[in-house]
Amino acid sequence: MLEIQKKRKCTGCGACTNVCPTAAITMRADSEGFSYPLIDDGKCIDCEKCKNICPTRKENQAEWSLASKKESYLCYINDEQARLASSSGGVFYALAMACVRSGGVVFGVKFDKEWKAVHAEALDTAEVARFQVSKYVQSDIGDTYKKAKAYLEEGKKVLFSGAPCQIAGLKKFLGRDYENLTTCDFICHGVPSPGVWQSYVKYREEQAGAKAVQVQFRDKTEGWLESSVSLFFFQNKEKYRQYKTKDIYYKGFLNNLFVRPCCHKCSFKGFRRAADITIADAWGIQRYAPEFYNEKGVSFITIHTNKGILAYQDINSALISRSIEVEKPIQYNVNFYYSEVSSLRRRTFFVDWRAKGIENAVENNLKFYDKLFRKGVRILTGMPIYIKRFRTRKS
Repeated sequence: MLEIQKKRKCTGCGACTNVCPTAAITMRADSEGFSYPLIDDGKCIDCEKCKNICPTRKENQAEWSLASKKESYLCYINDEQARLASSSGGVFYALAMACVRSGGVVFGVKFDKEWKAVHAEALDTAEVARFQVSKYVQSDIGDTYKKAKAYLEEGKKVLFSGAPCQIAGLKKFLGRDYENLTTCDFICHGVPSPGVWQSYVKYREEQAGAKAVQVQFRDKTEGWLESSVSLFFFQNKEKYRQYKTKDIYYKGFLNNLFVRPCCHKCSFKGFRRAADITIADAWGIQRYAPEFYNEKGVSFITIHTNKGILAYQDINSALISRSIEVEKPIQYNVNFYYSEVSSLRRRTFFVDWRAKGIENAVENNLKFYDKLFRKGVRILTGMPIYIKRFRTRKS
């Protein structure tokens, strides 16, 4: 039986719930809003399938170390409207469209009617569009691993996208390689709490006095680099748009106030990945490839497998691209290699969040860093004067 003794070891990938033959495992949210497996002892038959496929167990990770870098590119889709509707260069959209047009199935993340991020399947181009744009919250895998396997067994082509841990969970669940499966992940900062996200949506609706009818991260109205974190439209025609440096949800996320515990020691960094392709923003492109910069968005992709190379070649005609040494873009995407450090105020944030709500919890706990920063500035700016006085006294 799988036992979750330390929450920092569980990614919430959902592989255990999908593999359980007696449906003895369900995912339940804890006090921080993150889902963890709950085992019904009455249904459990001690088959240990859940334990044997958990991708975070060291004995199950050996295969990821075999992944090696193959090719890296800067690229963006030719279709300008598709690129504007995507978070960066629209590469995932190109892959997804190629898959469904060939009769395949795409699995990605969409928002449901309650603005929860959920993994789902898409069989046509209209459904694929719902997967566009980043969702800065952990998605619910549901039973999509089982659905993907069923399609694969039918011989259908499948493109499955998700966080690195979710792709690892899928691969462990499947138990073998499928030639008709292509997977893509992204460079992950860490996944925010679904519970905190839900409280943020509720907060925005209360501020607007109406239900949200559209939610979008990374609005490109003022360009890719200036994309805002939040764009809300409400039933009463109200609109909310705010930059990432001012939006309370984005500020809390970037300061790691409500990131999942396991993300601070992620097992799927660097080239130890289960995915065929890794997609990211080409941050810092103005410094290492200014001639390729485009204000509507540029993607950086790393291809890890031969299947990934074939998938890229299949969409190459739909892209503007150029090869690049992988080390250059990674300098500006440090989360490719490194996990984010947990916030010193993480625990107090969740105490405040449960008691006072998201606005007070974020602002109160970020004040700590503001004070720490100001104190650090005073120390650093005063140091030359202190050293000068010390040397004067010494002489």
